[in-house]
Formats: sequence, structure tokens, C-alpha cells
Amino acid sequence: MTVYLQTDGNEQITKMSFQGEGCIISQAATSMIMEMFNGKTLHDIETTDNRVIIDILGREIATTRLRCATLGLTTAQNAVSTLRRQRMAAAHGIELSHPHAPESAPPDKVGQA
Repeated sequence: MTVYLQTDGNEQITKMSFQGEGCIISQAATSMIMEMFNGKTLHDIETTDNRVIIDILGREIATTRLRCATLGLTTAQNAVSTLRRQRMAAAHGIELSHPHAPESAPPDKVGQA
């Protein structure tokens, strides 16, 4: 699964999307994550706990398929980490290539996990 983040150049998320295949639980949970964090900050993603997803999906579903339920959040958190590394490298004049970043997207607007 790949999560793409677009920001206002700072912390504010202006667009989120994901691409990938998985079970219905992982797809539904990831779709909810995309809606939940649009307009929020990168910090909001970093500090969100898996329990939030469990509460949204319902304990019966989420606890029996915990990895599926939390895949989207974990991937989004990894994407934020990747985006921060890209920005840090760019600030120091280091160019990081990213094998999954679309050619048309600026490096500071794409995160992949």
C-alpha cells in the first residue's frame, strides 16, 4: 500500500490518497483515514494511536483483524516520516530519489510507505 500526501508546504495536509490492494477491512479503514486527516496536520497523523481506528471500525471487527484495520494508519505514519526525511534532505541540499514517487509530483509533496 502506498499513501500520498500533499501539504501546503508546511504541516497542513491539503490532499491524501492511497493506492494498493488488500482485504475489505484494510481498504475501508484506509479510506476512512484519508477522509479523517484531510485538512489536518502531519503531527495529527504522527500522534494518532491505533485505538482511534479500532473505535471507528468497532472492536469486534478491528480486534479480529488488527493488522488489516491499522495498515492504513501505519502506512500514513510511515509516509509522514518519509516526507519529513525528504524535506530535511532537501533543506541540506541532498536529493533523495524515491522509487515509488510519481514523476509528476514534487518530492516535498509525496510520501510513500
